[in-house]
Amino acid sequence: MRVLVPTGDMTAVRRTTQFFLNSFEERLVAQRKEREMATAELGFKKQLSKEERFEKKKQRLAAIAGSLVNLATMLHFNCLRMPATAAYILCAFFGLQVLVGVLKIKKLDQQERLITGTA
Repeated sequence: MRVLVPTGDMTAVRRTTQFFLNSFEERLVAQRKEREMATAELGFKKQLSKEERFEKKKQRLAAIAGSLVNLATMLHFNCLRMPATAAYILCAFFGLQVLVGVLKIKKLDQQERLITGTA
């Protein structure tokens, strides 16, 4: 894929990293507000069942994967050349499993586009 190519221009890496940091910060602020509202209403945080916790975790992962797919679509990841440190940063933030899942989704999307002729 030739995505990881050493380059002197770090603009794309900085922009991508800043996007992820801003998204992470916004998510933290939203979670804090949610937590404050829950404790203000009930006086304590409601315990979730196993199924509810699993669903919540699944929703979080889906949101992260969706953000990454949207970002990859916007930036045309195949054409973007980034140094190896960018891949390390992405793996550190979101874990290897999420990135592998996103790459699988992207690959399936590319295959579908080739089949339908919309590529």
